[in-house]
Amino acid sequence: MSELQRLLELAKNRDFVVLDTETTGLYDAEIVDIAIIDSTGNVLLNELVQPSKPIPTAATLVHGITDEMVSESQMWLVLRGHVLDLLTAKNVIVYNADFDTKMLASTDAAFGCDVTKWLDIATWHCAMKAFAEYFGDWSEYHQFYKWKKLSYAAAQLGVPYSEHHRALLDCFATLGVVRQMFKDHA
Repeated sequence: MSELQRLLELAKNRDFVVLDTETTGLYDAEIVDIAIIDSTGNVLLNELVQPSKPIPTAATLVHGITDEMVSESQMWLVLRGHVLDLLTAKNVIVYNADFDTKMLASTDAAFGCDVTKWLDIATWHCAMKAFAEYFGDWSEYHQFYKWKKLSYAAAQLGVPYSEHHRALLDCFATLGVVRQMFKDHA
């Protein structure tokens, strides 16, 4: 079964949560914003996270989150147990699941936690790969469909999207993309 077929089956059964993070960068980075919503759009978690190191300016330019904004926020050590509880044994949809699962592990490592095997605690589904298949822009070089940004997917499907790159807003945009792909195939 393809990623698109799996995602459409989850959408039909409404058996999933949606996760998004904003981070201090792309590699060996930490989460500074995390959100999880359920399949009906109920907010289960929406938290800024205080990282162990300052947020680089380049990251702030992407998501708008500053050190001042997170200075009174909880650190990952406090939040990770709740995140684990919300995700364990769930179907988790993420727009670019590979990135966010790496950031969960990278944040664990930054705080010296026993690194949770995030891929093992839940069943992860990538809305980005599913949309790539849905959209059908084939790459001969990669022998797979070309990945598109969430903003592009949302625009193509008429889903409201904010360019502010906050985790909760991106969760809602991802949910909208999943719902629209399901509606188009129903």
